[in-house]
Amino acid sequence: MNDLIVNKKEYTLKTAEGQANLRNYIEDYNSKIDADDPLSKKIGIDEALAITNIEEFIRNKSSVAEIIREALEIAFTTANFKTNTVFTFVRKQLKKLNLNSIIRMQIENYIKFRMNYTDKNVKQRKKAQDFENITCFTLNGQKYYYNILTNEELEGEALKEYLDYINKDVLPF
Repeated sequence: MNDLIVNKKEYTLKTAEGQANLRNYIEDYNSKIDADDPLSKKIGIDEALAITNIEEFIRNKSSVAEIIREALEIAFTTANFKTNTVFTFVRKQLKKLNLNSIIRMQIENYIKFRMNYTDKNVKQRKKAQDFENITCFTLNGQKYYYNILTNEELEGEALKEYLDYINKDVLPF
C-alpha cells in the first residue's frame, strides 16, 4: 500500500520558505482576479497572511488580538444576543484600525470558530456534570443505573443518553 504524503505549505513571516510561500500565494491570488468584477481586489502581505495563517496575523497585531479577546469576553457574557453584539463591536473596532474587508472577514471567521469551539466544550462539560453522579450496580443479575444526587433510577431516554455518553465520549477508542 502506498503511503499518502501530504505536503503542507507553511505560510509564515518567520522563515524564508514561509515568506516565499506567501509571495507565491499573493502572485497566484492576484493573477486569478477577474478584472470585470467590481468587488475584486488585489491583496498584499497582510491580507495573504490573514487568509493563510490567521493565528500568526493576530499574534503580530497586538491591537487585533485585544479586540478579539474583548469580543470573546462579550460573547461569553451575553449568550442571548452574542453574534449581533460581538460582530458589531468587532467590525467597528477593526474599521478604526483601517483593516480592509478581506482581513475583517478572516478575523470574524476566526472568532466564529473560537465561539463555536468554546460552546461545544461548555456543552460537553455540562453533560459530564449531569452524568458524574451516576452509579451502576448489579442486583440478581440485573444492572441498575442510579443517580446519587436525585435518588432516582435512570430509565428510558435518560438511561439511553447516559449509555451513549459512556460509549462515545468517555471511551473514544
